[in-house]
Formats: sequence, structure tokens, C-alpha cells
Amino acid sequence: YLLGAIQETRRKYHIHSERILLVGYVEGATLAYRMGLEFPDRIGGVIALNGHMPREDRPLLRLPEVRSLHAFIGHGIANSVVPLSMACEDYRLLWSAGLDVEMHRYPTTHRLHKDMLRDVNRWIITRFTDV
Repeated sequence: YLLGAIQETRRKYHIHSERILLVGYVEGATLAYRMGLEFPDRIGGVIALNGHMPREDRPLLRLPEVRSLHAFIGHGIANSVVPLSMACEDYRLLWSAGLDVEMHRYPTTHRLHKDMLRDVNRWIITRFTDV
């Protein structure tokens, strides 16, 4: 369903695939990672807020292709639902795989912090305005 919605949006609004970003919060971040890493040719980037990468399968199976993805990780330092250590592991894995990944820590629990959205906005503007 998601891929069909992306295809229809691209067709209707003439959006390049490198400008399609998947944003996920908590469990939605896992889905954003999964879709972005499985279909890197259709997605420009993943924004994961207070979430984590899938652990039960091999998210970097398409390694050469996923290097074109951009990733933003925003995580609360006091997140007891998804510990900060998991987000740091995700960052290290993506960075070592060669992705353009950026991580920010925020003084919050598993809730959204206002600075997360500000930083996401900056990240999008700096990465995707020339695409």
C-alpha cells in the first residue's frame, strides 16, 4: 500500500524519488527503516524519532543500494521504551555501512521534543533542496 501511495504521489505531483522521505515515530520508525532499507531506489531518506531499526531480519541486505539513503535519528536521552543505546547502535551500523546518517540526542523520554522537529526541518533543507 505504501509503495502504491508513493508511486501515485510521484506521478501526480512530479516528485523525484530522492525527495521522498519516510518519517516514523517510535514503532513507526521501525517501519520507516524497514521500507527505506528494503526499497532504497524508491526512497530518499528515513527520519526515525525515538525508534529503532528492525532487529529480527537483515536490514542492510541490499548494501550497495542503501548507501544512497540519507538518515536522521532523533532520540530522547531518557527514553525507557527504546533505550538510547539502541539508537546509538543503529547510528553506528548505518554509518559503518556508508550511509549519510545524522543523530541528535534530546532531553526527553520517548516523547517528541520541540527541537526534534526544528532539527528535522534543518536536515531536510540542507540535504534535499538541491535534489
